[in-house]
Amino acid sequence: MLHNWKKLPLEGSLIQELSMSGNGKDCIVFIQSENPKKRILFEMRDPSLTIEINGNIFAKSFSHGDTVLGVSYYASSGMRLEQAEVDYPDDDAEGWERSLGRFEEGRHDFIGYTIFHARMKLVAI
Repeated sequence: MLHNWKKLPLEGSLIQELSMSGNGKDCIVFIQSENPKKRILFEMRDPSLTIEINGNIFAKSFSHGDTVLGVSYYASSGMRLEQAEVDYPDDDAEGWERSLGRFEEGRHDFIGYTIFHARMKLVAI
Protein backbone atom coordinates (compact mmCIF):
# COMPACT_ATOMS: atom_id res chain seq x y z
CA MET A 1 0.00 0.00 0.00
CA LEU A 2 1.39 3.39 -0.99
CA HIS A 3 1.16 6.21 1.50
CA ASN A 4 1.03 9.93 0.90
CA TRP A 5 2.58 11.18 4.17
CA LYS A 6 2.12 14.89 4.87
CA LYS A 7 3.64 16.78 7.79
CA LEU A 8 1.16 18.55 10.03
CA PRO A 9 1.92 22.24 10.59
CA LEU A 10 2.52 21.77 14.34
CA GLU A 11 5.36 19.30 13.80
CA GLY A 12 8.30 20.44 15.91
CA SER A 13 6.13 22.61 18.18
CA LEU A 14 5.74 22.54 21.91
CA ILE A 15 2.32 21.13 22.70
CA GLN A 16 0.11 20.90 25.77
CA GLU A 17 -1.95 17.89 24.73
CA LEU A 18 -2.33 15.11 22.20
CA SER A 19 -5.53 13.13 22.56
CA MET A 20 -7.52 10.56 20.66
CA SER A 21 -11.13 9.67 21.42
CA GLY A 22 -13.76 7.62 19.70
CA ASN A 23 -15.76 4.45 19.55
CA GLY A 24 -13.34 2.05 17.88
CA LYS A 25 -14.60 2.62 14.34
CA ASP A 26 -14.27 6.40 14.23
CA CYS A 27 -12.16 8.73 16.33
CA ILE A 28 -11.02 12.31 16.68
CA VAL A 29 -7.36 13.30 17.14
CA PHE A 30 -6.78 16.62 18.88
CA ILE A 31 -3.45 18.45 19.22
CA GLN A 32 -3.22 21.62 21.31
CA SER A 33 -0.04 23.66 20.96
CA GLU A 34 1.36 26.00 23.61
CA ASN A 35 -0.23 28.81 21.57
CA PRO A 36 -3.97 28.69 22.39
CA LYS A 37 -4.85 29.69 18.81
CA LYS A 38 -2.83 26.90 17.19
CA ARG A 39 -4.52 23.52 17.42
CA ILE A 40 -5.36 20.67 15.11
CA LEU A 41 -8.38 18.40 15.03
CA PHE A 42 -8.94 15.63 12.50
CA GLU A 43 -11.22 12.64 12.10
CA MET A 44 -9.99 9.09 11.58
CA ARG A 45 -11.88 6.02 10.37
CA ASP A 46 -10.68 2.50 11.25
CA PRO A 47 -7.79 4.39 12.85
CA SER A 48 -4.19 3.30 12.62
CA LEU A 49 -2.41 5.84 14.82
CA THR A 50 1.15 5.16 15.90
CA ILE A 51 2.53 7.29 18.74
CA GLU A 52 6.19 7.00 19.71
CA ILE A 53 6.91 8.34 23.19
CA ASN A 54 10.31 9.47 24.50
CA GLY A 55 10.77 10.65 28.05
CA ASN A 56 8.47 11.16 31.01
CA ILE A 57 5.09 11.35 29.21
CA PHE A 58 1.87 10.08 30.74
CA ALA A 59 -1.33 8.71 29.26
CA LYS A 60 -4.69 9.29 30.90
CA SER A 61 -7.98 7.76 29.78
CA PHE A 62 -11.28 9.65 29.71
CA SER A 63 -14.81 9.00 28.48
CA HIS A 64 -17.73 10.90 27.02
CA GLY A 65 -20.87 8.98 27.87
CA ASP A 66 -21.32 5.27 27.23
CA THR A 67 -19.79 5.01 23.77
CA VAL A 68 -16.66 7.16 23.61
CA LEU A 69 -13.30 6.32 25.17
CA GLY A 70 -10.24 8.50 24.85
CA VAL A 71 -6.59 8.72 25.76
CA SER A 72 -4.78 11.98 26.41
CA TYR A 73 -0.98 12.31 26.51
CA TYR A 74 0.73 14.96 28.64
CA ALA A 75 4.03 15.72 30.35
CA SER A 76 4.53 17.69 33.55
CA SER A 77 7.65 19.35 32.13
CA GLY A 78 6.18 19.94 28.67
CA MET A 79 6.52 18.03 25.41
CA ARG A 80 7.45 18.57 21.80
CA LEU A 81 5.59 17.08 18.85
CA GLU A 82 8.74 15.80 17.16
CA GLN A 83 6.88 14.04 14.32
CA ALA A 84 3.31 14.57 13.14
CA GLU A 85 2.25 13.08 9.82
CA VAL A 86 -0.99 11.94 8.25
CA ASP A 87 -1.50 9.73 5.24
CA TYR A 88 -3.34 12.30 3.14
CA PRO A 89 -5.90 10.48 0.96
CA ASP A 90 -5.70 12.91 -1.97
CA ASP A 91 -2.56 12.86 -4.12
CA ASP A 92 -3.34 16.34 -5.46
CA ALA A 93 -0.60 18.65 -4.08
CA GLU A 94 -2.89 21.66 -4.49
CA GLY A 95 -5.43 20.03 -2.17
CA TRP A 96 -2.86 19.79 0.61
CA GLU A 97 -1.78 23.40 -0.01
CA ARG A 98 -5.42 24.51 0.30
CA SER A 99 -5.65 22.57 3.59
CA LEU A 100 -2.54 24.34 4.93
CA GLY A 101 -4.06 27.66 3.88
CA ARG A 102 -7.16 26.89 5.97
CA PHE A 103 -4.89 26.16 8.97
CA GLU A 104 -3.14 29.53 8.51
CA GLU A 105 -6.59 31.18 8.46
CA GLY A 106 -7.16 29.77 11.95
CA ARG A 107 -9.24 26.68 11.18
CA HIS A 108 -8.28 23.76 13.43
CA ASP A 109 -10.29 21.26 11.33
CA PHE A 110 -8.39 22.18 8.19
CA ILE A 111 -7.66 18.79 6.58
CA GLY A 112 -11.05 18.25 4.94
CA TYR A 113 -10.70 14.45 4.65
CA THR A 114 -11.12 11.50 6.97
CA ILE A 115 -7.68 10.10 7.79
CA PHE A 116 -6.94 6.38 8.08
CA HIS A 117 -3.23 6.41 9.05
CA ALA A 118 -1.22 8.83 11.18
CA ARG A 119 2.07 8.74 13.06
CA MET A 120 3.31 10.96 15.86
CA LYS A 121 6.35 11.21 18.09
CA LEU A 122 6.20 12.93 21.47
CA VAL A 123 9.37 13.97 23.30
CA ALA A 124 9.36 15.21 26.90
CA ILE A 125 11.38 18.39 27.44
